[in-house]
Amino acid sequence: MADDTLPATWRDAFLALPPEPAPAGGWERVAARMAQRRAPRLSAWIGLATAAALALVLVWPVSPDAEVEPSHARLYALYSESAQLEALLALARDDRMANAGALVLGEELDAQVAAVDASLARSGLSDEERLRLWQARVDALRLAAGFESTQRLLASQGRGEMLLVSVD
Repeated sequence: MADDTLPATWRDAFLALPPEPAPAGGWERVAARMAQRRAPRLSAWIGLATAAALALVLVWPVSPDAEVEPSHARLYALYSESAQLEALLALARDDRMANAGALVLGEELDAQVAAVDASLARSGLSDEERLRLWQARVDALRLAAGFESTQRLLASQGRGEMLLVSVD
């Protein structure tokens, strides 16, 4: 004896339920959240480091006729390469969607550059220390730029089969 008031399947049971009204103000909350999306995750230290490097290059006392010491010439080359690598990183990064492991590794590379920047901010550095730190900064930026470029290449080839996460 089947009871005619009971649905025969789960599907019928769910279809018999009254529709659930949308939460009050739901679309407004979604719209507000969309408007608050974070700017691309270029860390503040990248901008600060770029500004510091540019300021240092602009105020470094060198006249066109003066003979530049080899260490200063090397330092200028590192400033230039650092700025170029930062620009490349800004173009290569897509922080809207990322592989979870790649995101962690990218953050670690950023932390290395930030640590070098903190060391460069100390006063009283000798020329040798400053040169060594700028070389370390450029090396870390080279790694980061190579890593981000490889990530973009793999994504363009459809080989990003790792777990992707949305970064909001």
